[in-house]
Amino acid sequence: MRIFFIVVLIMVLVTGCSTGNEPKQSSTVQHVNGHKVVVIVVDSLTNRSINKAMNDKKFVALRYLVRNGHYFPNIVASFPSMSVSDLSTVVTGVSPDEHRIPGLVWFDTKRNTIVNYGNNFWQTMMIGTKTVSQNALYDLNQTHLSKGVQTIFEDLQDAGYSTGAINMLIYRGRKAHQLTLPVYTRPFTQTGTYTVQGPDTLVLGGLTSQWADTSKAGVFNRLGMNDDFATEALLRLIKQGKLPDFTMVYLPSNDTVIHKHGVNSMKGVTDVEKNLQKILASYGTWDKTLHHMTLIVMGDGGVTAVFPTKKQPTIFLKDSLSKYDIYRWGKTLDSSDDVALAVNSRMAYVYLLNDHVRPDEAVNQLRQEKRLDLIAWSDGNKVLVTTPENSGTPLSFYKDGPFTDSYGQAWGIKGNQSILDITVGKHRTITYGKYPDALHQLWSAAHCQTGRYLIVTAKKGYQFGDERAPRHDGGAQQASLLAEDVFAPIIINGTQQVLKEPSRFLDLKKYFVSLVESP
Repeated sequence: MRIFFIVVLIMVLVTGCSTGNEPKQSSTVQHVNGHKVVVIVVDSLTNRSINKAMNDKKFVALRYLVRNGHYFPNIVASFPSMSVSDLSTVVTGVSPDEHRIPGLVWFDTKRNTIVNYGNNFWQTMMIGTKTVSQNALYDLNQTHLSKGVQTIFEDLQDAGYSTGAINMLIYRGRKAHQLTLPVYTRPFTQTGTYTVQGPDTLVLGGLTSQWADTSKAGVFNRLGMNDDFATEALLRLIKQGKLPDFTMVYLPSNDTVIHKHGVNSMKGVTDVEKNLQKILASYGTWDKTLHHMTLIVMGDGGVTAVFPTKKQPTIFLKDSLSKYDIYRWGKTLDSSDDVALAVNSRMAYVYLLNDHVRPDEAVNQLRQEKRLDLIAWSDGNKVLVTTPENSGTPLSFYKDGPFTDSYGQAWGIKGNQSILDITVGKHRTITYGKYPDALHQLWSAAHCQTGRYLIVTAKKGYQFGDERAPRHDGGAQQASLLAEDVFAPIIINGTQQVLKEPSRFLDLKKYFVSLVESP
């Protein structure tokens, strides 16, 4: 997940910063729970990779976990399936329309500025390190994540359970942690001190290097924003008898490998395997470890292969919208700016800034780009959806209608259902095809921000490249509505409580809480 880019960039400038004191368990902890719950989030872990591991004897830990636990290959992520928005859904139990994290990149129409949690070097330079560091290190958890929802850390702390987060992107909790940056870093950041609210135990790479082997937290090791550091931090908590009742651990390294080398690469999963073996051995034997903890290993969304360069896989929305004046990142918004673009891999938000820019006209311009998959937008109490191939009336849908999908959600639908590959049966039941949970996901995306905007996704094999967004020709990208981008696997061991099916990231918070309360 590229948010770690900005953390590393800033940390290179702030080597030596720390939280001052070693984190302690909250003094309000009331429960003494011998059985712990540990959730390992592996970025870009897919069912494809797990299936390959099951046929390769060197993946001993993964094979052991799948064969001895409960395996669910197709948990539905949120949309867009970027780690910040996905994990916000996991941690809060609600979708972007409620937790208010629309993606890795979005345009704040209230402040007329781009929000970027750290996508790549070039975008950071365009926007400025001060802005991006503020977005990533403070605003994401403390300002942008809605105060109207509670995280699993907050809920469990309120109930008297201890909580922990290791290198997690979303970690808001009840305990204050102060991150103090040296004076010489202030030209690159908004402030020298960040006071954040987190779980009882907060480990964030080199910012809290006392929690793990500092040799794994150097400049050449992404300053602790890596799998080995996170694993060592978890093992140290176990060894010291300080493992909280509930802990989430984020392992980012596989994501980099998959983006660069493609969906079939197993190099990142091989590194995950090594660390899983260490975790399973933490209590002596693997079986004994699962007696002491419920261990959950999950992905954070799917990925799709991107065509090689010769097949022109990159879509530039500015070309389709050339009749409009497009806001340039890093510049002050001008009254003449018509449109702003925020690319999230294989999806993008198109913000209509001026009143004279009509949604239907912008949609017609975008429909000329045949590599687009879906175009959606809000229209009053409805969401409209069309495609480049659809020359007729857009499909429209709304909440609380006469039809019910497999998740128990009620919808009204008018128009060509094939646009979203859905069918309605004789009992008014909705069946999804290649876009799992499409109605809810589009509804949430269309209502997660203020202002007028369109939602666009790319066909399989394509990606967006506007505003110097990361491109991975011949590699892999994510975040469309297609099943390949939406499905994530989860492996559950050390409990007899089974996750209900079909399940979504929306269901995980409630399930995790139940495991803590009644392991």
